[in-house]
Amino acid sequence: MILAVIPARGGSTIRRQDMKEIYWVNGAVYVNCVADLTKDTSFNDNPVGYVMPVERSIDIDEESDFLLAEHFMPIPTMFEL
Repeated sequence: MILAVIPARGGSTIRRQDMKEIYWVNGAVYVNCVADLTKDTSFNDNPVGYVMPVERSIDIDEESDFLLAEHFMPIPTMFEL
């Protein structure tokens, strides 16, 4: 599928390397107390971010994502077993 390119403000595109860093919730780590978990919300009032390296943050939504994660998963040697 080919999609149209949406130009950035000013009418030109911006290289990814020149863009500001952005962060989003990846769902890898949640730490919460029991009292907050019994409320009708998933998060407490004081969320704290953790910047996770991209190579350690693979979202598994489809089988192809799982295969990619499996490919990068370290294989233990016989001495580590």
